[in-house]
Amino acid sequence: MSIKVAFIGFGPRAAGILAQMMMSQELLGYEVDEDGDRLPIFEPISLFDPSQDRTKQPPFGMATFDSVDAMLDAGGDLAPDAVVVASPPTFHADQVMMALERGLHVFSEVPMALELNDIQRIIDGCKAAPNARYMLGENYEYHPDVRYASALARDGKLGEIFYAEMEYMHDIRYRWYRPNSDSGIFSPGSDGKPKHTPWYSGMNPMMYAHSIGPVLKIIGLANGGRKPFTSVNARGNQKVDPITKAMNFTVGLFEMDDGTIARCANAMAIIRKPARRCLNVYGNLGSFEAHEGAGIVPNRVFLSPSKSFNDFNNTSIKKVPKEEIKRVGGNENELVDWSRAILDKKPAAINEIHAAEQCAAGICAARSAQERVTVEIPSYR
Repeated sequence: MSIKVAFIGFGPRAAGILAQMMMSQELLGYEVDEDGDRLPIFEPISLFDPSQDRTKQPPFGMATFDSVDAMLDAGGDLAPDAVVVASPPTFHADQVMMALERGLHVFSEVPMALELNDIQRIIDGCKAAPNARYMLGENYEYHPDVRYASALARDGKLGEIFYAEMEYMHDIRYRWYRPNSDSGIFSPGSDGKPKHTPWYSGMNPMMYAHSIGPVLKIIGLANGGRKPFTSVNARGNQKVDPITKAMNFTVGLFEMDDGTIARCANAMAIIRKPARRCLNVYGNLGSFEAHEGAGIVPNRVFLSPSKSFNDFNNTSIKKVPKEEIKRVGGNENELVDWSRAILDKKPAAINEIHAAEQCAAGICAARSAQERVTVEIPSYR
């Protein structure tokens, strides 16, 4: 039986998720149509978006609704089993709770929430709906370089990781401004305002978590299980985009209770194209360096062949060719994991606790950068 899905918000991210649901070979179930072709596991049945431009021609015959409540309470063939929350972040927590209170499975875009108390609300909501499977759509945990480093960590090739760092530098101002018809340069409209009120401008870039989640995953695979950061000291340059007032850069130094350290940096308004994603991981038996997006040097692995930290004279160096890293989209893999959690009735790969740990770390990093102090990160274990 297919999983009937309702969409809350139907912008570009939701459209990408829908495309993967309908076209990915990895998301085909065992039911077949009249021609014998396998049908998708997910069946998109409905959507809500306040923008009429996004709902006037719904794809795949999806029904449209005037409110989230009406969509989630629909009966018959339009009764959903699961919900994709792809609205702006300010709505995530409330809309996730609306789904959990009805016992529905949830796939939420990042971030999980913008406030620590909302993180706890969602965790409590998941406890109250034990049959619902919550999954955070942190697609950077499925980025090819992160997957490669995760495999090295899981197989013990790197030993115990003591330091990791990741940068996510993505100039997204093109989503904020109207392009000037003559010059093509992005600028405000004639009224001096941006193209629309960007939700990015209301959050510190570290709260987007694209660097924090992957680092937590890799360290956990190498060091005996996923565990959270306990404190962060972050700084932001406090320079903001002059039109949208969005902070453009924050870097944080995170620490775990065993002394493991990670440096994460995020930017959302920066002079660089394309996006830069840099990942470096260092353990007592080896290290992995990835400069994907920079285009300067290939990814490299350094390993101790005798599995001894003291065997420094015989360190092997391997340049990682692209064909060794399976180029599969993050959206596809995270949806596969969510479907398995639902069908196998097990916790999702990025469940509410994992989501809480990376989201809380980002929120605390934002506070640390603003107040210029070390901030303790709450535990959700």
